[in-house]
Amino acid sequence: MTMQEKFAEKIKSVCEKYKDKTFITYMKEDDSEENWTYKDFWKQTKERVLAYKNSPIRKGNRILVMAPLSPYVYAAVTALAVFGAVSVIINPELPEEELDFFVQKSEIRGIVCDAEIYRNYAHKWEKEYPVFDIKTSGLFINRTYPWTPSEDRDLDVLTILYSSGTTSEPKGVMITYEAQMKSVELLLRAFGTNDIRSLQVFPMFHVSGFCMFLTLLEGGQIGLVEKMNSVSLMKSFQKFKPDGSAMVPEVYETLYKKIKIELFENKFVNYLINISGWIKKTTNINVGKILFRSINKQVFGGNMKFLGVGGGKCDKHVCEFFQKLGYYWINTYASTEMNLPMITTTVKDRFPSDSVGKITAFPEISVRIQNPDANGIGEVQIKTPCHMKGYFRDEKATEEAY
Repeated sequence: MTMQEKFAEKIKSVCEKYKDKTFITYMKEDDSEENWTYKDFWKQTKERVLAYKNSPIRKGNRILVMAPLSPYVYAAVTALAVFGAVSVIINPELPEEELDFFVQKSEIRGIVCDAEIYRNYAHKWEKEYPVFDIKTSGLFINRTYPWTPSEDRDLDVLTILYSSGTTSEPKGVMITYEAQMKSVELLLRAFGTNDIRSLQVFPMFHVSGFCMFLTLLEGGQIGLVEKMNSVSLMKSFQKFKPDGSAMVPEVYETLYKKIKIELFENKFVNYLINISGWIKKTTNINVGKILFRSINKQVFGGNMKFLGVGGGKCDKHVCEFFQKLGYYWINTYASTEMNLPMITTTVKDRFPSDSVGKITAFPEISVRIQNPDANGIGEVQIKTPCHMKGYFRDEKATEEAY
């Protein structure tokens, strides 16, 4: 059995095991909710697999996926994986010329998007490629497309995510089924449970959003917001009542300032916060989750346990503050090339602060500093079973990266 077949079988078995459990809660802009059980999710996935089978796309073809966070984008990407095609997930809000670059560079054989993206952009390609409606799994335009095989179909690759391109032209990072399954295993070990109720903030085209989705597809529950902004985020905490969420440092810094303003004049509460931190540091007893339940309820809905941070290093005072309040601090350093996690803190760490993670969290991952200077500063190098297969059609860049 290939790794792709093992991956597909794993998804099917998880969905059958938790069939009656709510998997996704989609909170709409009009305050309504759409709830999918694992059974619903598997049904939606199978419908899309059938649609792909009845289309000109073949196993190993690259299919462009461009849509905002929703249950439908999760089902589309999962169906492509179960079918055996490679999802190329990109940010649909990029300028048209950049979208054209990804279409042409990836040598796609189809596009999956929503109606708005179809009208604004994807319709221009429908003479060349089938364009699937992400909600219905049908084609926007029913027409006959010739089957033209890709030059380099790859049955090992689950997805291609493009690097940010901040220092060079964006490169397509090929993530294999095997690497992603190992990533899920490590992340679940970091949390210490597969029963996580997480509000998802990172988009699918970001490695954190992609990895966390598949990690939660192990018995967890996902909360999604149709239109994410600061107001809808706070509202969704109260509605969904997650026990976990991962966000960028800026969000935590904003919440930190908001809570500190509320507590500014209450010297007794500030004293309790410092005592709670001292107890956690010295004994690993978490009294904060009991003492500050009211803060948890007011800010996060009352059930929050795990706070994950990615996309940058969080201020020491901020991460220590939230730990004093009783939360597990999952501080992760990752890259698209080496997947998630590379370096991380876990629920086993007593009081992690002033770092981007712990290099000894997993024996499977090795970290070293190449050619450090007198201050120990040098290039961070990672050896991990979650590493990319390479950059798509860029052997030179792949060799340089390794």
